[in-house]
Amino acid sequence: MSLASWQWDNFADLKDKQLNRIILSESHNSGSYNLDMNINIPNYHSCIIRFVQKLMFFSSFLANWSICQDQTIYNQLKMGIRSFDWRVTKINDTYRLHHTFVGNDLNSYLNEYVRFFKEHPNEFVVIRVQKDLYGSGYWKDISKHKEFRKLVYNTYKITYDELRKKNKNIIFVNRNDFKKSYIEKDYINIDTALKRAESWLLNEVPHFDKDDYITYNTNITPSPYDFFSSILSYSNPLYLIICLYILINRCYKKKNIIKIISNPVNILLVIMIGILVLNYKFSYGLDSREPNNQNRMIDVLKKNKNYIQYITSVSMDFPTDKNIRWVINQNFQQDKY
Repeated sequence: MSLASWQWDNFADLKDKQLNRIILSESHNSGSYNLDMNINIPNYHSCIIRFVQKLMFFSSFLANWSICQDQTIYNQLKMGIRSFDWRVTKINDTYRLHHTFVGNDLNSYLNEYVRFFKEHPNEFVVIRVQKDLYGSGYWKDISKHKEFRKLVYNTYKITYDELRKKNKNIIFVNRNDFKKSYIEKDYINIDTALKRAESWLLNEVPHFDKDDYITYNTNITPSPYDFFSSILSYSNPLYLIICLYILINRCYKKKNIIKIISNPVNILLVIMIGILVLNYKFSYGLDSREPNNQNRMIDVLKKNKNYIQYITSVSMDFPTDKNIRWVINQNFQQDKY
């Protein structure tokens, strides 16, 4: 099966299904594969982040923890991704996709969709839009792009066959029109996210309406602990050596063990050393851990196969070929409800 044309290749099996009853692989923060750290982020973000963005060393660190994909939109489409998570903002009178930090201008992404659908005119995608307080007027820019605009249809409550007869390829879904497993407080840790995901599948999903757009999230939001450990260790083992030297030097000068272990500075140094030793792997950003988290979250779906029939999209950071194929194949394992 060609991932670039998997929908049309399986048209006979999919044609009579409503679009939200076809399971799609989704890229989370789809446009964050190329962040421009030289462009100021919106001023509603923390002043600390806006300051650190200007520091050359930490700028690349922040980018690594904000980039959720390593492929362009066009390449994601070729990989079989058919649902996209857009975060729209406006910077200097230009609409852009962003994940805290901003990516390309919106028009450049539209061109990638147009390019793909010229090559694969029978495929379709869903774009889930989340906009910040500056991004409300983005539709005017879309309307100006005539090639893209003519591909857009206004509802997913239509079958694949009906969509093809209308020669349309793109459906937009607003953030208030879909259900998702993601709850921020649970999705900062893989263990709590796994529990939340399974509870959501078993207890909430079966009660959703058939017309709902239902997204299962495999992405895990970094915790402050991750950021702290990563900043300390990022690309510089010298920090570990310095911390060890300071700690040993301080302990050598103080012979009183009680004073050593009760000193706040020594306690902080021990904590920092522990973080550096145990969490150096986090310094390389989301790409260093999200595929593994993704596998574990997919395992929840595999464990509860009877509930996959309800899902519309499976959202992933750095989606792997193996998981994309697995999600697609679920369309042909059982009847969707």
